[in-house]
Amino acid sequence: MPTSTQVVVYEIAADKVDEFLGIKDELITETEAIPGLVTSATFRSDDNPNLFIDRMEWESTEAATAGNEQFMALPLAGRFMSLMAGPPTLAGGFTRIAGA
Repeated sequence: MPTSTQVVVYEIAADKVDEFLGIKDELITETEAIPGLVTSATFRSDDNPNLFIDRMEWESTEAATAGNEQFMALPLAGRFMSLMAGPPTLAGGFTRIAGA
């Protein structure tokens, strides 16, 4: 069954990175409860310690759309968003065509 993968790029304010790292695991736990989310992973840039991406695999494009709306209702979502240096960038939805 094809899945939909989203990549979100965001920068955390330099003075907020430690706070972000302190809540990220709990935020991931909250996010895992969203229906339709298959997997989620966070990556940190090797070149810019304030730059991160979240890669999320969803059961479908519709699940991704609904999940993004549900994310904003999570208890830690507002705090997470307030730590960003600017708005996040959705790099797009992607459908796997090859590989594991």
